[in-house]
Amino acid sequence: MRKLIRKYRELSFEQKTLYKTIIDLCFSTVLACGKLVIGLFTDYNLISIAVYTFGILIAKLECVLGIKTNKRTFQQRNILIAFFLFIASVFYIGFMVQMFFIDRKLKDNGMIYVLLLAFISFVELGFAIAGLIRTKNKGHYYRNIKIINFCVALIAILTTQMSILNMQSETNTVNIANAYSGIGVGCFIALCGVYILFAPKISVINREHNVFVLENREKTN
Repeated sequence: MRKLIRKYRELSFEQKTLYKTIIDLCFSTVLACGKLVIGLFTDYNLISIAVYTFGILIAKLECVLGIKTNKRTFQQRNILIAFFLFIASVFYIGFMVQMFFIDRKLKDNGMIYVLLLAFISFVELGFAIAGLIRTKNKGHYYRNIKIINFCVALIAILTTQMSILNMQSETNTVNIANAYSGIGVGCFIALCGVYILFAPKISVINREHNVFVLENREKTN
């Protein structure tokens, strides 16, 4: 065990990010599939959750494949990452909009569960922000992974908010407040997708991957 910990500490930031992302993809995919199967038989809301989760996972998978393989150009993968993240945001916004029309009640899981959920969510958000700061000059793929992680952390924070508000009140006002917050988070995720799409054109980081500029230069030459 000590040898494994020592080897992990010796890895570069890029290698750690890649391994953690692959492990996260495996666990998250299993959970999303479980939500989809359960949703087909019990709660259709879980299907919506599974769909936008798959969108986020595919966007993150494209980042990993971009680092590991060269089957697609950076431009193609960057467009796919932005597309799937944007699609995930659309489904998430749609999931939240329905709360205006459906009186959806969350399960009351108790104070301990909510506090634990809040702790995990804020830790996840902290790591996501730290990861964004550390991705400076690391390349677009690594930055995109951290942006997606930040979006996932925001969804976790909102889930915590929904649980807390549900403990305080069971009126429809809670659903409306959660819906507005969810739409705001969904719009932010959509903007992140747009940023990922256009970042290579405006970023001075990782210019060797800026295929948009490089292709134009080749044409002019």
